[in-house]
Amino acid sequence: MFLRLVSGFIFLSNSSRRDFIAAYPNFESAPHLITRHGRYPDGTDAPSPRRLVSRDIRLLMFGLIREYKNVIGLIQAFHAANDPDITLTIVGTCFDPGLRDRIELASNGSNRINLDLRSDLLTDSELNAIIDAHDGVVLPYTKILNSGVALHAIGRNKPILAPAIGSLPELEQSLGQDWVSLFKPPFDQNAVRLFANHLRAGGPERADLSAYDWNTIGAEIAHFIMS
Repeated sequence: MFLRLVSGFIFLSNSSRRDFIAAYPNFESAPHLITRHGRYPDGTDAPSPRRLVSRDIRLLMFGLIREYKNVIGLIQAFHAANDPDITLTIVGTCFDPGLRDRIELASNGSNRINLDLRSDLLTDSELNAIIDAHDGVVLPYTKILNSGVALHAIGRNKPILAPAIGSLPELEQSLGQDWVSLFKPPFDQNAVRLFANHLRAGGPERADLSAYDWNTIGAEIAHFIMS
């Protein structure tokens, strides 16, 4: 009933439209716009340029901690990679006490894993400082459509490692492999090792997210609504 009342559809990627049409094929010819997930503003904390690393690699996972984000799989892959030059930080809000306990158990007290699991939200400036202190951001998710974490990380000039599902392949096509490294699920130690080597190889200092500017996206949406 709701969908029959909709005049048009706005999608954040081609993949999200494909998923929608697969579920609701009767709407394939409906008016639609495919735009992008907008970038996050720098605020008062301008991002630093990408750091050149030769050996030590500091990996980060951040955001709301949920089961599908595969934090335990990340920790297991990190242990299996067994690279003393890689450290891992996991910071975010976890409302599930059972999941929190399993994550802490999986980390096994490793001095190369820093867990910062909270019951409240980080401030923008606190999160930005944490992102800036690392070299790359890992998204070991088992499912994903669009990702604010990916855009936030790249906006802080941090390359990401993400699954080749959902809209992430389109993000790679748009921004290039310097900023988006994809792995074919399931996530494992090889993905960790390859990403660390990718970060050691270096790349551009700053990401060009001009195509993800809200003025551009807003103009596209305004034109779609008015047409």
